[in-house]
Amino acid sequence: MTVAELQLLLSDLAKFLRASQSAKAAGELEYISEKLSPFKGYQLKAFGDFLVKAEEYSRGVPAPKKAAAGRKSKADPAAVDHACQRTLHLYDQAIDPNTTLDDITSAVQALQDLDPPKGKLDELARQMGYSQKFKSKADVLKAIRQKILGRKGAFDRVNA
Repeated sequence: MTVAELQLLLSDLAKFLRASQSAKAAGELEYISEKLSPFKGYQLKAFGDFLVKAEEYSRGVPAPKKAAAGRKSKADPAAVDHACQRTLHLYDQAIDPNTTLDDITSAVQALQDLDPPKGKLDELARQMGYSQKFKSKADVLKAIRQKILGRKGAFDRVNA
Protein backbone atom coordinates (compact mmCIF):
# COMPACT_ATOMS: atom_id res chain seq x y z
CA MET A 1 0.00 0.00 0.00
CA THR A 2 1.26 3.46 -0.83
CA VAL A 3 0.78 6.84 0.79
CA ALA A 4 -1.41 7.81 -2.19
CA GLU A 5 -3.78 4.97 -1.30
CA LEU A 6 -3.76 6.10 2.33
CA GLN A 7 -4.66 9.60 1.16
CA LEU A 8 -7.63 8.19 -0.73
CA LEU A 9 -8.81 6.32 2.37
CA LEU A 10 -8.44 9.44 4.53
CA SER A 11 -10.33 11.48 1.96
CA ASP A 12 -13.18 8.96 1.88
CA LEU A 13 -13.27 8.85 5.70
CA ALA A 14 -13.41 12.66 5.78
CA LYS A 15 -16.41 12.60 3.42
CA PHE A 16 -18.11 10.06 5.67
CA LEU A 17 -17.42 12.17 8.78
CA ARG A 18 -18.66 15.32 7.07
CA ALA A 19 -21.89 13.52 6.18
CA SER A 20 -22.15 12.43 9.85
CA GLN A 21 -22.04 16.05 11.02
CA SER A 22 -18.40 15.79 12.26
CA ALA A 23 -17.01 18.68 10.24
CA LYS A 24 -14.08 19.34 12.60
CA ALA A 25 -12.75 15.77 12.40
CA ALA A 26 -13.38 15.73 8.64
CA GLY A 27 -11.42 18.97 8.23
CA GLU A 28 -8.48 17.55 10.19
CA LEU A 29 -8.41 14.40 8.03
CA GLU A 30 -8.56 16.48 4.85
CA TYR A 31 -5.70 18.63 6.15
CA ILE A 32 -3.55 15.56 6.93
CA SER A 33 -4.40 14.01 3.56
CA GLU A 34 -3.29 17.20 1.81
CA LYS A 35 0.00 17.30 3.74
CA LEU A 36 0.81 13.74 2.61
CA SER A 37 0.89 14.77 -1.08
CA PRO A 38 4.70 15.05 -1.35
CA PHE A 39 4.98 11.44 -0.17
CA LYS A 40 2.51 9.84 -2.60
CA GLY A 41 5.04 7.46 -4.09
CA TYR A 42 6.27 6.05 -0.76
CA GLN A 43 5.29 2.58 0.37
CA LEU A 44 3.70 2.77 3.83
CA LYS A 45 6.57 0.89 5.50
CA ALA A 46 9.14 3.27 3.99
CA PHE A 47 6.99 6.24 4.99
CA GLY A 48 6.76 4.88 8.55
CA ASP A 49 10.57 4.60 8.66
CA PHE A 50 10.78 8.18 7.40
CA LEU A 51 8.42 9.34 10.18
CA VAL A 52 10.59 7.66 12.83
CA LYS A 53 13.66 9.46 11.48
CA ALA A 54 11.78 12.76 11.36
CA GLU A 55 10.62 12.34 14.96
CA GLU A 56 14.19 11.56 16.08
CA TYR A 57 15.42 14.62 14.23
CA SER A 58 12.78 16.79 15.91
CA ARG A 59 14.11 15.60 19.31
CA GLY A 60 17.65 16.51 18.29
CA VAL A 61 18.90 12.95 17.93
CA PRO A 62 21.69 13.07 15.35
CA ALA A 63 21.33 10.87 12.32
CA PRO A 64 23.72 7.92 12.27
CA LYS A 65 26.87 8.67 10.32
CA LYS A 66 27.32 6.71 7.15
CA ALA A 67 30.50 4.71 6.89
CA ALA A 68 33.07 6.54 4.87
CA ALA A 69 33.68 4.95 1.54
CA GLY A 70 37.14 3.52 1.69
CA ARG A 71 39.45 3.09 -1.22
CA LYS A 72 38.96 0.06 -3.34
CA SER A 73 41.45 -2.63 -2.65
CA LYS A 74 43.74 -3.36 -5.53
CA ALA A 75 42.92 -6.36 -7.63
CA ASP A 76 45.07 -9.43 -7.17
CA PRO A 77 47.72 -9.15 -9.91
CA ALA A 78 47.73 -12.92 -10.46
CA ALA A 79 43.95 -12.95 -10.90
CA VAL A 80 44.15 -10.01 -13.31
CA ASP A 81 46.87 -11.74 -15.33
CA HIS A 82 44.82 -14.92 -15.44
CA ALA A 83 41.70 -13.04 -16.58
CA CYS A 84 43.71 -11.24 -19.27
CA GLN A 85 45.18 -14.53 -20.49
CA ARG A 86 41.72 -16.10 -20.54
CA THR A 87 40.37 -13.18 -22.56
CA LEU A 88 43.30 -13.33 -24.99
CA HIS A 89 42.83 -17.09 -25.33
CA LEU A 90 39.14 -16.56 -26.11
CA TYR A 91 40.14 -14.03 -28.76
CA ASP A 92 42.44 -16.63 -30.32
CA GLN A 93 39.74 -19.30 -30.05
CA ALA A 94 36.85 -17.12 -31.25
CA ILE A 95 36.79 -18.95 -34.58
CA ASP A 96 36.27 -22.28 -32.79
CA PRO A 97 32.58 -23.28 -33.06
CA ASN A 98 32.71 -24.44 -29.43
CA THR A 99 33.38 -20.88 -28.24
CA THR A 100 30.02 -19.37 -27.33
CA LEU A 101 28.87 -15.80 -26.87
CA ASP A 102 28.29 -16.60 -23.20
CA ASP A 103 31.95 -17.63 -22.86
CA ILE A 104 33.04 -14.32 -24.33
CA THR A 105 30.63 -12.24 -22.27
CA SER A 106 31.52 -13.99 -19.01
CA ALA A 107 35.28 -13.64 -19.64
CA VAL A 108 35.02 -9.91 -20.29
CA GLN A 109 32.68 -9.49 -17.30
CA ALA A 110 35.12 -11.38 -15.06
CA LEU A 111 37.90 -9.09 -16.25
CA GLN A 112 35.74 -6.03 -15.57
CA ASP A 113 34.80 -7.28 -12.10
CA LEU A 114 38.47 -7.53 -11.14
CA ASP A 115 38.87 -3.83 -11.98
CA PRO A 116 42.39 -4.14 -13.42
CA PRO A 117 44.59 -1.08 -13.93
CA LYS A 118 44.00 0.73 -17.21
CA GLY A 119 47.59 0.07 -18.28
CA LYS A 120 46.96 -3.67 -18.09
CA LEU A 121 43.82 -3.30 -20.19
CA ASP A 122 45.68 -1.15 -22.74
CA GLU A 123 48.36 -3.84 -22.99
CA LEU A 124 45.70 -6.51 -23.58
CA ALA A 125 44.08 -4.36 -26.27
CA ARG A 126 47.47 -3.96 -28.00
CA GLN A 127 47.95 -7.73 -27.95
CA MET A 128 44.59 -8.03 -29.70
CA GLY A 129 45.66 -5.65 -32.46
CA TYR A 130 44.53 -2.22 -31.26
CA SER A 131 47.00 0.61 -31.71
CA GLN A 132 44.78 3.45 -30.51
CA LYS A 133 44.66 4.95 -27.02
CA PHE A 134 41.43 4.59 -25.08
CA LYS A 135 40.10 7.27 -22.75
CA SER A 136 38.74 5.01 -20.01
CA LYS A 137 38.69 1.46 -18.73
CA ALA A 138 35.10 1.12 -19.91
CA ASP A 139 36.13 2.07 -23.44
CA VAL A 140 38.94 -0.51 -23.46
CA LEU A 141 36.68 -3.26 -22.12
CA LYS A 142 34.01 -2.42 -24.68
CA ALA A 143 36.58 -2.52 -27.50
CA ILE A 144 37.99 -5.84 -26.29
CA ARG A 145 34.54 -7.37 -26.12
CA GLN A 146 33.64 -6.04 -29.57
CA LYS A 147 36.93 -7.31 -31.03
CA ILE A 148 36.28 -10.86 -29.83
CA LEU A 149 32.61 -10.77 -30.83
CA GLY A 150 33.55 -9.34 -34.22
CA ARG A 151 36.02 -12.13 -34.81
CA LYS A 152 33.45 -14.72 -33.72
CA GLY A 153 30.77 -13.14 -35.90
CA ALA A 154 33.04 -12.92 -38.95
CA PHE A 155 33.82 -16.64 -38.66
CA ASP A 156 30.15 -17.52 -38.21
CA ARG A 157 29.15 -15.47 -41.29
CA VAL A 158 31.79 -17.11 -43.49
CA ASN A 159 30.71 -20.61 -42.49
CA ALA A 160 26.97 -19.99 -42.57
